[in-house]
Amino acid sequence: MENTKTQIRNMLLNLINKYDLQHNNAEADWQGDSQIFMSIEAPNNWTISVDLDGQFLLDHPLDRDRVYVLKSIAQAAYESDPEDEFNSCWSRQFSEQNGLSAFEFVHNLEDDKRFYNQLSDEIYADLRKENYKLVKTGSSDIFKQYPLPDIDGFAFMVVNVATFRKELRNIAAIELADADYPDNCPIDSMWGSMDVSTVIDYLADFHSEIGLIIAETNTMDPEVTLHTLTCSELKTLSELKDWELNPEVKKYCRTLMPYFNDDCESTNVLCAQAIPSEYSRSVITSNL
Repeated sequence: MENTKTQIRNMLLNLINKYDLQHNNAEADWQGDSQIFMSIEAPNNWTISVDLDGQFLLDHPLDRDRVYVLKSIAQAAYESDPEDEFNSCWSRQFSEQNGLSAFEFVHNLEDDKRFYNQLSDEIYADLRKENYKLVKTGSSDIFKQYPLPDIDGFAFMVVNVATFRKELRNIAAIELADADYPDNCPIDSMWGSMDVSTVIDYLADFHSEIGLIIAETNTMDPEVTLHTLTCSELKTLSELKDWELNPEVKKYCRTLMPYFNDDCESTNVLCAQAIPSEYSRSVITSNL
């Protein structure tokens, strides 16, 4: 229990730092067995509390907690009212203690309200990136008919993108809580250190249900790219110059082209620092 509470508190503190909500007075701490207090602070020191259900946080996994906390922060920021804050705080004593005139205090509150509005927009934009629509562009059954090729210097992996993104978010939540990675971690890195947040951001514009990872494995810093399984993306790969891509890889991409449509935009994502591991449930087939 105490370990879980520490991880949740660490997550809150890291979110405060991530969104620049600490200007000397922001807090996050447990008060009793299941009560937790969180406050956030704008640059001119307007501090607002965030209503959180501590028992909910204890009863759910960290990745779900993170989304709940972000939505709660965004709601508190959006609902903040500078007029209520002025009426609650302003007095002659307040003016003398803080060295502010009423005009200066109103200006600060208006400035902080703009900050809170931007914060709310930023958080909801971040959450929208995590809930985009995936499109069926073909069937993974085709890889039974055309297995991944054995090509010197290259390795391949076909992944379920929704599962891959979920596993990335789980690891991001663990990192946010300063917790240890699980023993059978579903995410690995070809470069030694992981960077799941960057790959999550890259995936915001990736919309095919399944993707093809192509890894160049004969270099010191392997180049690993996740491609949409669309006809256009496979065609682009097949038409690269021989010095840009191995001819055998190009031939395999041409073989797959007829079996995938263009119902989503063609794109690719660099992912060497966060790829599915041997323990990932996202892997459909692999020779990596």
